[in-house]
Amino acid sequence: MVSTLHADLINDIGSLLQSGQNYDVVIYAGEEPNTKEYLAHSLILCARSSYFQAALLNNWERKNGGVTVFKKPNISANIFGILLRYLYTATIDLDHLSAIEVLKLWAAADDLDLQKFSDFIRSHLDDKKIDYLRQDPVQFIRTIDNVHEWGVEDFTILRKTLHPFIPLVRWFQIPASDFWRKVRPFEKILPKELYISIIGHHLDPSSQPHHNSDVLPPRFHAVDSVIIDQKHFDIITGWIDDKTIGSECKNKSSPYYFRCLFRASRDGFGAPNFHKLCNEQGPTIMISKVRETGQIIGGHNPLNWQEGSYQYDTWLETKKSFLFSFKNKQNVESAVIARVTNPQYAIGFSPQRGPSFGDGWDLTIESDGSLYSHSNNSYSDITKFINNATRMSLEDYEVFQIVLKNPKEK
Repeated sequence: MVSTLHADLINDIGSLLQSGQNYDVVIYAGEEPNTKEYLAHSLILCARSSYFQAALLNNWERKNGGVTVFKKPNISANIFGILLRYLYTATIDLDHLSAIEVLKLWAAADDLDLQKFSDFIRSHLDDKKIDYLRQDPVQFIRTIDNVHEWGVEDFTILRKTLHPFIPLVRWFQIPASDFWRKVRPFEKILPKELYISIIGHHLDPSSQPHHNSDVLPPRFHAVDSVIIDQKHFDIITGWIDDKTIGSECKNKSSPYYFRCLFRASRDGFGAPNFHKLCNEQGPTIMISKVRETGQIIGGHNPLNWQEGSYQYDTWLETKKSFLFSFKNKQNVESAVIARVTNPQYAIGFSPQRGPSFGDGWDLTIESDGSLYSHSNNSYSDITKFINNATRMSLEDYEVFQIVLKNPKEK
């Protein structure tokens, strides 16, 4: 009898999702032209997801006639429909999904703070490891953090699948730290001579590779941002080199490229995620987009994001940091910069916060997805583009590692 009643409940709640009766939330999932509208109910969303609970209680999204409107372009319409079905009925059939669909579902579950569901998918991925390697090895390899548990069959399948592509990879342009952490665990799939040449190149960059295949020339580093374009990076590059607005660096002669370490819409807004991916990565640029206005607000940290001697808020000193804004993304002439005026408290570090600047805080990003400016103690000109004691909801934010190019790449 208990089982029958449970089944009835699932069917009834599932019918509510299908009909949309008495909905008070509209969700647009996916990017144009593949956007789909879903009618949902705030009580169910809040009960099932801490993400929706925080969003609805804190009015992150706009309301239209008493109905809250969400836009989730970072989750495809199909994947979001599967997630929504799970939220309403607690049922899911992963066996009928492709490898890439399961991987996308896993990423979306993390985005919506569905920890139990995320853990369930991860367990499924581990069980289906061999099948998914055959289907989509490149996508699957990005999710692996237990390579030490792989067997001979795992590596054999991967080696055979990726063998035609190995000569096409610019192995010698991969930064040493990335190669050691992300490629080295897959040493068994690389030709031994190539692997030794790569290690030798990083130990002695002046030496010539001994591998018998051609070394591909460096590729132009495209901008990997969902917030700004190359023209914005050109201006930021000029600021890094102490140039004024209007004297931006043209891409072909830029001494840097920008490697995306963190994206909130992909990695989550939580401070622990930011610190895990961005700490000890050297100089960075933070770029955020305000949800309501589209204003771009960012900051430059020429040091490491790093904690002090204690697990408390700490500050680092530098004369090279700055904050900035593009009030209108389409108009680069709307750019405003605020260089540090109190270097002693230029860079803030808090285990409970994302990127933070200034004493007090002049600018900080919190785990709830809001950008907060309390003062202008360290960046006096910040008031040109954000008022004191102002809190803004963010649509997204990104952190980029500033990488100095090899002289041959300029």
